[in-house]
Formats: sequence, structure tokens, C-alpha cells
Amino acid sequence: MLDTPSKVQTRRRLEGRKDIGTKKEKTCWFDFEGVRKMGSLQQKDEEEKKKKKKKKKKKKKKKKKKKKKKKKKKKRRADRGREIEKI
Repeated sequence: MLDTPSKVQTRRRLEGRKDIGTKKEKTCWFDFEGVRKMGSLQQKDEEEKKKKKKKKKKKKKKKKKKKKKKKKKKKRRADRGREIEKI
């Protein structure tokens, strides 16, 4: 029995799939497990990034601002003289 071109094409198209000779073991073209793995890996990466960010936030502490001392205004000489005269 010679293969017709259409049969050759279908065999080539189905090469790599499990459903060539059996109808029971049909596999879907979509790789659900691979997608699940990728999703779980992405979740793990996001969780790790969040943990790293949290750790960085804990390390940073707010610095206390030093209060500036108010300088006393020096009285002018004329004012000093008046105070002495009052006493």
C-alpha cells in the first residue's frame, strides 16, 4: 500500500504527538503543566522580591533630627547702658 500525499502530510503533522495510533491517549496541544510551572515560578519570584523589599525596609531607620539651639540675641550697647542706669 503506497502512501498518498495527504496521508504523508497528516503523519508529519501528527509526528511528536501521542495520538498517532491511539484515540485514548489524545493529548492537548496546550501544555497546562508547563504553564502551571511557569505560573508557580513567577509567584515564587514575586514572593522573593516582596521579602527582599520588606527586609530592605526594616534596615532603613529614620534619623532623628537634631534640634537647633536658638541663639540669644545680643543686646545693643545702648540697651545695656539703659539697663544699668535703671538699676
